Amino acid sequence: MTSIQTNDQRVANARNLIDSLSDCQDNARSYLFIGKPTPWTDDKEPPVPTNSIKEFYDVYHEILSLRRIYDENAFHMIPRFRWISGTTYDMYRHDYSDKNLSYTGAKNLVDCVFYVINQNDDVYVCLDNNLNVASIIEPQNQSYEPFYTSDGYQWMRLFRVGNYAMLNYSTFDFIPITSDGANIDNYERTVGEILTAVIDARGENYTVNPGGVPNQITNYYCKIVGDGDGAVANVRVSAGRIVEIRIARGGSGYTYAKLDFVPNRVYRSLVDLDQEVNGLNPQGDGTFQSTVIISPPNGWGSDLPRQLGGFRVGLFSTLNYNLADFFPDTEFRQIGILQDPVPSNLLPPNPDTMSGVYAWTVSEIAGVDKFRIGEEIYQMIFDADKSVTHTARGIVVGWDELEQILRYIQIPAQHCDVDGKLYQFQAGDLIRGKTSQKLVEPFDYNGSLNGLTFRMGFADKEIQPYTGKLTYLSNITPIQRQPTQTERISLIISF
Repeated sequence: MTSIQTNDQRVANARNLIDSLSDCQDNARSYLFIGKPTPWTDDKEPPVPTNSIKEFYDVYHEILSLRRIYDENAFHMIPRFRWISGTTYDMYRHDYSDKNLSYTGAKNLVDCVFYVINQNDDVYVCLDNNLNVASIIEPQNQSYEPFYTSDGYQWMRLFRVGNYAMLNYSTFDFIPITSDGANIDNYERTVGEILTAVIDARGENYTVNPGGVPNQITNYYCKIVGDGDGAVANVRVSAGRIVEIRIARGGSGYTYAKLDFVPNRVYRSLVDLDQEVNGLNPQGDGTFQSTVIISPPNGWGSDLPRQLGGFRVGLFSTLNYNLADFFPDTEFRQIGILQDPVPSNLLPPNPDTMSGVYAWTVSEIAGVDKFRIGEEIYQMIFDADKSVTHTARGIVVGWDELEQILRYIQIPAQHCDVDGKLYQFQAGDLIRGKTSQKLVEPFDYNGSLNGLTFRMGFADKEIQPYTGKLTYLSNITPIQRQPTQTERISLIISF
């Protein structure tokens, strides 16, 4: 038994991801996160994610910050094929296979270069590439009707990527399928219409002087027959050969079709064809062959992601420098998506951002002015008679010198005490930087400060541990957040 993941399934998976970002009441379901402030074994060569349960927990231990992903910032994406003069483009066909390759050698339509984006950011599908010649005339027609350019290419405009979408939702390699600038949502072609027929073999000895006709006939009309109705082709003859086929009427309802180009069923005019009178014999040697191109299911424009191969999803987010939960100076090495994480009970519904780290308000006791980002901190925890019982450890990921807020994470594999247990920092005992030797004391503060809610000086993580599903993870080389820097994160997820 042989099987494949169909193009339709790939697009459906992409659509499911977009639909899952929020529920039907517009409640948040998905969050983009940054994490992993600690180095890789080799920071220049991040490891490939292992996709294991262990990795899920490891990711959670080092999450720094999360931001909600909104529906309007997610798009089906397609490759960014700019029109370039002198390039031979594939044409749209319904029948590519390993035995019927495209000009560029693709056996699957979604692997073809069969559409372009022009200098005005309009996207056009190539319906006919004039038997694989180079395109030298840029498509620019602004209507949604098929049209020919003087180089013999047939194009049809599908949509425009507007200025805002091009600036915010495109990458060097991909563009979004968006209605920004074009009303694709309300523009759909006729279901099963015929727009193109191509010549497979030109044949010989076809006449422009069929019997009984006094003047030359260079163009014949014939019906397009099949399981649809109403389509008509215009077939041009020159020097005894068929040199061009253009569609006079598109008809509707076709999933299979062929030209009815046989003696006495070809006509000089549409009037004769409609009345089925004055049928002509174009003669010829009978070797003329053609293929009628079938339009996508439900007609062009009805489902552009399906028709253009939009099985990639672009997710876009901006991490502004002034977002309280996205603090500066620390590095991150992971970007991912958590779906259905549970926010802290202290947060309002559907928070835009969440902190994934612990924090204390502190008062300075001694040492340098600043903790070093990435250094280990520790606290000797004393019992009632002042004997040391345990040591709490963590890594500094943020230091707010103005508000005296210390942010940190704890990684069980690194920060457990000698008894094998992980201890949380607590009030009443001093916290020391292992490298800086800075010494601070937790300060009893209750209230909100810099986006965090403190109780007796402590702010817990704003996401309940290990909730949700890790639906995407990318390990990257380190990026350091700067105090006045805004990161634009563009994720392209392929199915």
